[in-house]
Amino acid sequence: MNQPEHEQLKRELMEKFNPTTTYIGSHVRLAVHQTDFKGLKSTTRPTSIRKGDVIVSFEGVKSRPSVVVNVLKDRTVLYIPLTSTENVHCLSESKSRFFGEGCFCKAFSVCTEEFAIEHFIGVYDNNKLLNQAIKQLKEYLNKNL
Repeated sequence: MNQPEHEQLKRELMEKFNPTTTYIGSHVRLAVHQTDFKGLKSTTRPTSIRKGDVIVSFEGVKSRPSVVVNVLKDRTVLYIPLTSTENVHCLSESKSRFFGEGCFCKAFSVCTEEFAIEHFIGVYDNNKLLNQAIKQLKEYLNKNL
């Protein structure tokens, strides 16, 4: 009989715990058995990425939400990381129902579309501020390059 993936994961995890002198494996197995693993697949991934999608990027040692600003013909994705208002690299304000208040960074980064799909977390819900940030970033780069 085929079991759902989350049930198979649960059973494999339970089988790894055996009683030792430091803990009783049956208690751990019972706790794992009573856990609902259906939440593991809570995000539905898109099949393609487009402007306004939000991904988790890894800038330096921190991971942060980043908003996609363009997808090139070769499937390269350009995105602007979001940061706090105290950051020296703050370009313009960012207000989103899902990502709170902060700002767009003064830089953009690139990744592959596959990376963006794998790290997709949602959609930026304020197109007016996104378009304003793109315009300000272009001005900033033209002035400083």
